[in-house]
This record gives sequence, structure tokens and C-alpha cells, in this order.
Amino acid sequence: MPTRIETTQIKTCRRCHYMGTNFPPKLNGTLCRTCKNKAISHAPIKISTCKVCGYVGTDFPNGVRSRCTKCRNEYCKLFDLKSIMIDPLSVRLRNMKSHLKNKFGLTIEDYMSMFNKQSGQCIICGVKPEEYTGTSKKHKTLHVDHDHITNKVRGLLCHDCNVGLGSFRDNIQNLANAMSYLQG
Repeated sequence: MPTRIETTQIKTCRRCHYMGTNFPPKLNGTLCRTCKNKAISHAPIKISTCKVCGYVGTDFPNGVRSRCTKCRNEYCKLFDLKSIMIDPLSVRLRNMKSHLKNKFGLTIEDYMSMFNKQSGQCIICGVKPEEYTGTSKKHKTLHVDHDHITNKVRGLLCHDCNVGLGSFRDNIQNLANAMSYLQG
């Protein structure tokens, strides 16, 4: 059986000029292992200049944007305010769509279907959102009620009923005790 002849080639590191065989194969022998490890651990930090405030440093999201984090946050807030002033309902609808999808896995069509099945009123007390006298926006919509253990959506509730169920921590025994208490 023929034996394999190993050929070791002596190479020179382009950074420290080390001569030897201790070279990682992927760099085609341009850097020795020591210089390669230093290059990875001491990668150059990108320093940028903010085009708005002139800040020079490393506080840039992803290191590639032309605004520092502070100026970018202010710009985004201003952009959102302009959007709200132009069409507040579209911004509110966009936020609602995102909230329904991320938290409950529902589309706006699913929400509207549930809303129509309940005739636009709370499934527990029967109050319609437009009947609220408060000024808070959270009272003007029906909230999605869900089981906190299984995450299954149960229905739409007004703010007060939703908070009430949450206060009882979805415990049927606690609700039964509260009913007995109220009945005297």
C-alpha cells in the first residue's frame, strides 16, 4: 500500500513576517493563526459622522446609517407625527393591524368578523364602544380577550370587562366567589 507523502510548505505571514507552517488553510497562507485571531478579535470599529448633528463616533444603528441613534429616533418620531397629522385613522389602523397580528395572530378581517358576530358590543355586558363617556382611546374599542395559558382568543370585551377578568386571573372559582359575594 502506498504511503501518503505530506508536503509541508513554509509560508510567510504578511503582517508579522512569521515563517513557518502554522497557517489556517482558508486564508491561503496570507496570515498566520496568531494574526488571524487578532484580526478577528480586534476588528476595526467603524467611526461615522452624523449628517444632522455632526456627532463623530460609533453610536450608529448597524454602523451604516448616516444619522446617529439620537437623531434617528427624533427623525422617526417626527415622521410618525407627520403621518398622524395627515391621516390619523390610517396610522391607528396600521398600529391595530400590527398589534392584532403580533399578539393574537389575528387579521383585521378576523377582528371585524368577531365584532359583527357580537353586534359591535361587549360579549359580557353588552355595552357598545361609542356609548363610553371617557376620553381615552382605549375605551373606544373592544379589546381581544384570550386565555393566557392556551393563548386561544375567546371574544371581544369592553375595557372594564377585560380588566375585570384580568383581575380575577381567569380563575372561574374566583369569579364564582365574587358572584356569591355580590348576591349577599
